[in-house]
Amino acid sequence: MIDAKRGLARIAFHAEGRLLAALFAGPSPVAVARDHLASRLNEAKPTILAGRPRADMPDPGATVCACLNVGINTIRAAIQSGRALSVAALGEALGAGTSCGSCRPELAGLLTRFKLPEAAE
Repeated sequence: MIDAKRGLARIAFHAEGRLLAALFAGPSPVAVARDHLASRLNEAKPTILAGRPRADMPDPGATVCACLNVGINTIRAAIQSGRALSVAALGEALGAGTSCGSCRPELAGLLTRFKLPEAAE
């Protein structure tokens, strides 16, 4: 796909029903969800050129908990919804931090970073 007006090019190379490579180029950085593309290597669908998941397939974001493949966007959503407001609650809700535990310090940092401010009384 070439969008000459915006100066964008999105090219996908396929062979035997598999994505071999994808190129996203433009005059400024192009937003691409790399994890999404990597997870679609066994597909040869035109939707890959969007560079991100469809609305019904939320992008989990960069992996924070490698053991259980939990991404930063999934963690942010759980924190901001109020569903998980502690490392233990993230473990209960998403499984993050419940295997080897090496991501637990990062989860604690994300809780501070994404926690919604409390209303003043």
